[in-house]
Parts: sequence; structure tokens; C-alpha cells
Amino acid sequence: MSQSFGAAFGLLVKRKRGERGWKQGALGALVFADRANNSPEQTKQDVSKLERGLIANPHERVVQAYCGVLDITPTELEDIRQSTAEPNPEIVQALIQRNATLSQQLHLSEKLVVELARRYATGPVETFDMALASFEAALRTAADLRARAALPSNTGDAVQAVLAEVARLNDLGKLEAADQAIDEAIAAQNAGLAALRDQGAAQARLRNRPDRAAGHLIERLRIGAPQDFVKSLQDAQFEYYKRGRSQGVSFDLHVSIHLAQAKFQAASNAESRGDALNDRALALQCLADRTGQAAPLFEAIEYFKTAASEWKEDQYAEKRAISLTNLGTSLASLGKQLGLKEKLYEAVEAHESALASITLAQAPATWAGIQNNLGSVLQEIGELSASPWAVDCATRAYHEAEKVWTRSAFPSEWAMVQHNLGNALVTFARLTRDAQHLPNALSRFEAALMIRTKDAEPMNWAESRNALANVLQQLGVATNTKPWISQAVQAHSEVLDVWNLEHAPINWAMTQVNLANDQLALFGVSQEKASLSDARSHVLAARDVFQQAKADIYLQQTNSLLTAIDRLSSGRS
Repeated sequence: MSQSFGAAFGLLVKRKRGERGWKQGALGALVFADRANNSPEQTKQDVSKLERGLIANPHERVVQAYCGVLDITPTELEDIRQSTAEPNPEIVQALIQRNATLSQQLHLSEKLVVELARRYATGPVETFDMALASFEAALRTAADLRARAALPSNTGDAVQAVLAEVARLNDLGKLEAADQAIDEAIAAQNAGLAALRDQGAAQARLRNRPDRAAGHLIERLRIGAPQDFVKSLQDAQFEYYKRGRSQGVSFDLHVSIHLAQAKFQAASNAESRGDALNDRALALQCLADRTGQAAPLFEAIEYFKTAASEWKEDQYAEKRAISLTNLGTSLASLGKQLGLKEKLYEAVEAHESALASITLAQAPATWAGIQNNLGSVLQEIGELSASPWAVDCATRAYHEAEKVWTRSAFPSEWAMVQHNLGNALVTFARLTRDAQHLPNALSRFEAALMIRTKDAEPMNWAESRNALANVLQQLGVATNTKPWISQAVQAHSEVLDVWNLEHAPINWAMTQVNLANDQLALFGVSQEKASLSDARSHVLAARDVFQQAKADIYLQQTNSLLTAIDRLSSGRS
């Protein structure tokens, strides 16, 4: 990295100050106006140090103060953050290796592939799985950009020349230069503006800049649907949210968050403001669920609360209930991540407030969804508190949801409740040390799999099939019988068809750990040393992925398993 963030930011501050004709002392007085014991000489020295690059990492509060005084835009600030960010070389190499075949198939230049990998090893991608999915999407976008440049177009020679130049610069790995070429063309050209906005959004994906992608998309919508801008914005925001949620691409979730903010700014009444706030919070909640980070949840919680306050009128009762139950889900996720029981209890209160907002007769499907969400929180409380009573309460809530979400009327939701009931029964069996509940749990997962088929819902199928396999293993251990465990091995192996190493490496690795536990269970029944050897192979395969993804928690688990395997191999109990 050639210079620190502070040094690059200092140069921008110096330029902005010069444009205004200000002295360092005058700027310092404005930036540090709220600081106690402020002296003109001290504030001048602080500005001087920053501009000379002597402050490598200025405090975020100070950075924001400079931005406010000098009108430094979020995009200008993000440009500096990205240009000074240091990519993780191990992640860069892993991304390139995992997609080597795809890069060759798409005929992408080595310089472009390396530069894209560097971008997705430093940008707003919070887990290795999401980095992998986002990098693959960027590779495909790069190939699409090149194809567009080669095709005949009705946008005119000038625009086509820009597209070709962008493709050339991308092949050289000069992404900023390509981005700049697009910006200059947009400023200079009126004809073909819509095509350039599409190109700009695609280029932003290559740079891993969801803020710029959202900006291009918004302007594209203003060009293409000026009379129906708000509706088009709503549709675009939902599409990005849906794609980010279903495919695990964080870039799309971040774009969705920016688009939801634009929806809020364009809203003309309380209902539409509430819609925008709720949609932004949902995207933040999904981002937190995908990445395991708590920061997006804190934001989501505030947005859900504000959305509920916008929908305070009786005519919005169902929407208010939805925002309150969404609030409960975010509070529960926060409590689970941070181990805070009080947040789980707050989540229960939010779901109960949601149920108080509507009746079963008013909105049966929404009411059932709230009951399901309430059950999930109560089950989490039961697990953290080792309380069978709380798990039993969760089961009752799931049964309430089941009354509305019937298999014929709501097949997907019914399957979800069956899965949740299976999990609750497994938890209850563990807490009460009573394996007689496991066959019922098995039946629930089997019921869920009647809807969650491998072809129709592959990810949900894998989730329920994996849960079923875990129950089979537990039944084998509880009864000390080999057939149950052998079935668990088969089921876990089948899950790898969907949770494969290429597209879902973390889930693949976790399934390898499950297979290792299956082999340990087989050893417990048969005492065959071959099972220990197989268990070790599965653990080592999982550990390689966890090391590559820097998944420390899972690494600890694999190390503990290896220790246990070594102890058993040596004949120690």
C-alpha cells in the first residue's frame, strides 16, 4: 500500500481547503469547534499534521467533521478508503484458484482477474462464502461488459467507443480508469445515457462499489420510467434484495440498502415512508444473518421501530404488526450473536406487541408468521437457558402457526414450520436427556422434505436433509445401533450435492464435520479403527476451508475433534 488512509485524506483536505481559500487555522477552528480547551495554535497544528500525512488513522469522528465542513461527499471518502485498503493476499489467491476454470471459460485477462480478486478481498464482503459468490458474479459481469462492447449497437459510435475503451481498460486491470471513462462519457453525452447508466452499474459491481451501482440505477430509472419512478425504484430494490438473500451476494444486499434509502427520500406519505424503512431494515437484517455481524442489526432495529411508528394508524395495523415482528427477529438475532438474554426477552415483547396489533381473523397468514417467529425466539431462550419449559412454549407457538399454514394452502410455510418443530423436538430431547422425542423430530424433518425437494428448493432441502441426518446420528448413538448412523452418513453425503465445495465452501466444511462425527459414532458402536481414519480425513478437509476463510470459531471445533480422534486412536478414553 503506497500511502495510508490518513495521508490520502489529508491531501484531499488540503485541496478542498485551497479551493475555498482558507487558512489552516480557520479550518481547524471549524472542525474542532466542539473540543474543550481549544487553542488556535493547536487546531492549526492538527490540520497541518493531517495535510502532511503525519496522522495515518484519524479518528472517524474527526474525519466526519472535516467532511461536513469541506462538503466532502461519501463517494469521495469511499474512493480513498478503497484506494488505501490492503487486500488479504491469502483471500486473493483463494478467490483466483476457486474460479480459475470459470475465468478461463470466460476468456478474461489475468490482470483483470487479479484486480477483481483484490477488490473483493478488501471491500464490504464480510465472509469468505459471500466473497466467493460476489467475485464469481463480478467475473461474469466483466465477461458481459466485453460482450456488450463487441456487439452492434444503436447507441451511436461515440457511446460504443466508450464501451470498447472500458473493456480495454478492464482487461488491463485499470478499473478506476475504466470507471472514470464512464463518468466522463456520461457528462459529455446526452444520447445513449441509459446505456451508459447500465454500464456504470455493471462497472460498479466490478469495483465492488454498491453505492455507485445504486446511484447509476436510480438515474437509469429516472431516464427509463420518469412517470413511474417510485414504482420502478420499489421493483429494483426488491430484485436486488431477493437476489442478495437467495444467492448470498452481499453486493446486491448493499445495493438494496441504498435503493431503500432512495425510496424513503422519494416517499410522499407515512405508508410509503414506512415501506421504505421496513425494506431497508430487512436488507440489513439479511446482511447480518449472512455475515454474523452485529452492526447491521443495530441499524435494522432502529429502522423497524421507526417504520412501526409511521404505521401507527389503524388502517396500517397489519403493516405495523409486520414491522414489529421483524423487529423481534432482529432483536433475537442480536441476542443470539452476543449471548444477551435480555435482547431475546425484548424480542418476545416485540412479537407479542405484533400479535396485539392484529387478530387471527384480520390477517391469518401474517398472524401465523408472527407465531412462527415467536416460537423461534422462545426456542433460542430455551437453548441458552437450558429450559425445557421455554422450548415447550416454542412448540406451542409453532403449532398455532401450523393451524393457518396448512400444507394445501401454504406449502412452503408449512414445510418451514415442520422443520422448526423438528429442531424444537431435538432441543427438547437434548435438554431433558430423553431420546424418545427424536423419532418425532425425524418425522417432522421428513414431512418438511416432502415440500423442500432437491429440485424445487435446493438450499432448504439441504438444510432439512442435514438436520434429518443429525437426528439419525443421535438415534444411532442413543440406541447403540449401526444402521441409524449409516443412514446419517448417507444423508450427510447427499447434502454435499448442494452444499458443494465450489459454491458453498463453509457449509461444505461444516458437513464434513458432521460426517466426522458420524464416523466417531460408528467407532463408538463398532470400535473399528477405519472409522477414526475416515473421521480424521473429514476433519482435515474441513479445517483447510476454515483456515482459508479465517473462520476461527470453526477452526477451534476442528482442532478439538482432531484431539479427540488422536486420543481414541491411541487407545486413551
